[in-house]
Amino acid sequence: MLCYRNDLHRRILRWCGFYTCMASAGAQCDHMNHVSTQLPYAILVAGVSFVGYIIAGFIQNAVVVLVLSLIILIAALYVVNLVTKKKA
Repeated sequence: MLCYRNDLHRRILRWCGFYTCMASAGAQCDHMNHVSTQLPYAILVAGVSFVGYIIAGFIQNAVVVLVLSLIILIAALYVVNLVTKKKA
């Protein structure tokens, strides 16, 4: 079972890399430039998902957790928007 799990993880990572390469090729930009510009958003969503997962352990109601996670995500994107406007 452990072998299959490692193989599954390897296949998932391979597909994620494929779609990242395809997205950067479709946008006609350098692959590393594409990754470096999208990484902050991916980390933000991963962080919000982690917080939602922790909240789900306490609340155990999927609808409430989904709404709370969505509110947290919108608030985080609003903060990112404010921070990037101040830099520009």
